[in-house]
Amino acid sequence: MRIALVLTAAGSSKRFGSDKLAYPIDGKPMLLHALELYDRLRERFVSRTVVLKSGAGERRLVAERMEYRVAENPDPERGIASSVAIGTEDALKSDPDGILYAVGDQPYVSEKTVNALLDAFSQDPTRITAPTANGRRGNPVLFPKDLFPELLKLSGDVGGSQVIARYRDRLATIEVPAAELDDIDTRAARETKWYVLHGNILSVPKLGELEAVKNGYIVLNADGVIEGVFETLPERFKKGQLADYGDALIMQSFCDMHLHAPQYPMLGMGMDLPLLDWLKTYTFRTEARFADSDYARMHYRALAERLIGYGTTRVCMFSSIHADATLILMEELERAGISGYVGKVNMDRNSYDYYCETTEESKRETLRWLDACDRFTKIRPMITPRFTPSCSNELMEWLGRIANERSLPVQSHLSENTSEIEWVRELHPDCRQYWETYAKYGLWKNDTLMAHCVYSDEREREAIKAHGVTVVHCADSNTNIASGVAPVRTMLDEGLKVALGSDIAGGAHLSMLNVIQMSIRASKIKRIESGWKTPFLSVAEGFYLGTTAGATYFGAKPGFQKGDKLHAVVIDDREYPDSDRLTLRERFDRAVYIAEPKDIVAVYGEGKRLK
Repeated sequence: MRIALVLTAAGSSKRFGSDKLAYPIDGKPMLLHALELYDRLRERFVSRTVVLKSGAGERRLVAERMEYRVAENPDPERGIASSVAIGTEDALKSDPDGILYAVGDQPYVSEKTVNALLDAFSQDPTRITAPTANGRRGNPVLFPKDLFPELLKLSGDVGGSQVIARYRDRLATIEVPAAELDDIDTRAARETKWYVLHGNILSVPKLGELEAVKNGYIVLNADGVIEGVFETLPERFKKGQLADYGDALIMQSFCDMHLHAPQYPMLGMGMDLPLLDWLKTYTFRTEARFADSDYARMHYRALAERLIGYGTTRVCMFSSIHADATLILMEELERAGISGYVGKVNMDRNSYDYYCETTEESKRETLRWLDACDRFTKIRPMITPRFTPSCSNELMEWLGRIANERSLPVQSHLSENTSEIEWVRELHPDCRQYWETYAKYGLWKNDTLMAHCVYSDEREREAIKAHGVTVVHCADSNTNIASGVAPVRTMLDEGLKVALGSDIAGGAHLSMLNVIQMSIRASKIKRIESGWKTPFLSVAEGFYLGTTAGATYFGAKPGFQKGDKLHAVVIDDREYPDSDRLTLRERFDRAVYIAEPKDIVAVYGEGKRLK
């Protein structure tokens, strides 16, 4: 099925009072939301045309960089019909079976909605296909080939609705969240003091304790800060801008507390190898490629976009040894709206010539990177010795001093693999246990993250708790490269701080929903190994570890609380069987296990809508 896109963006914005399409929505111009949406879906169209008014030079450049065809409307005052006709004439050059007409002032339309329209039209290409919400029809609308002549004859400021009125019997609709159909026609609609989300609100502020507000409201102020969660919307907020997600699930977004960004290109590779062999065979070779800044930009931009698509809005991330690539990573994460920490990896021994630093080079490049981090507002630097075997004593001592002088947090690996632990003993015979190799250099403190801790015994766990170190459990990775299963229930019972990480590419899944699922399964393995004595993680407990536990590391309060900027995902589960017959708890459990990226119709980070 050959579908063309026509995106109209040549209007005069009379009711808005200024250039509406340049108005910032969630930190970017309104039109850019639409351009980026249909750019992500480019494979579904035989052509993509954006209609701009003559002289829109900067917008034209942006659109052309995204490989849109640009058609200019020399007289947009004639009304929307003139833009429809101009766009249609251009789209006809690609001989489409249907044309999807979209507008530039609907910043909240989701990929899921567009895909649903395209899929529905493919099933019956004789129908006009449009989205509706609570009986209100909206854009974008897909028209079949035989109606193109009708669209070319339109006049005035009405658009395709004239054709729909004449062929109402051919209209097919799909139901979508009401917020997606909102266009922005007046400045007052944007400059309201309050922003209100409506839906079924689910959070886990305490380990295993699900809080649910059916048909509730989250109110944000103009800065995206939560004013409160309400069962009934208070009168003072009723003039706020409403994002009505109907019966969808509004849940906390995810925190990935341990992942290796330069391993993104090798997801799913080397899963038959144990840790140290895996590092030598695949990992170091892949990470070495990030010396190429263009290569780094391409993959880091794709990684950031996928993270948002999966609902991950906060991260703690390893980069490579390359300072420039690390800065590119931070730029791309900020551009996507992700917040958190990134570390330039330090490693001056026990690697290969093609991927290793000298001690002086590691110090020099780390300082160059740190001095260039002042421009970032959402992504901050983090000291990152790869792991003890990769760093000389001199480098570890220097990193500890820098971390303390500059008040920087630390991330690394601990007790992941038995061979690794034995290697550390050989390198540091003065240290009784692995953790002491970090502690003796000042890298063991209350803002330190330690991934894995699979073989941390009681003494090591006591040291973790006493110093406020956070354990990052990476169940998918630990299973894939046959390291073992961490005693998470024991850690929680002992009062340790535990969060979750995807640990790509040891972990094969970037989605934190998959990571939560794997953590629950790993805990069930531990239960079996203990003769059914150790309780496994419940769904709510796993969700807590993937959301609240990580969020608290960044200083957030648990759940959705007043004073925090909103971090949330909206999951549309209407396509799942019997959703209308299940309790909210049952829908929550099922969403954690089976929700896919297409079901995540909106993502909010730092109070702004990111998807």
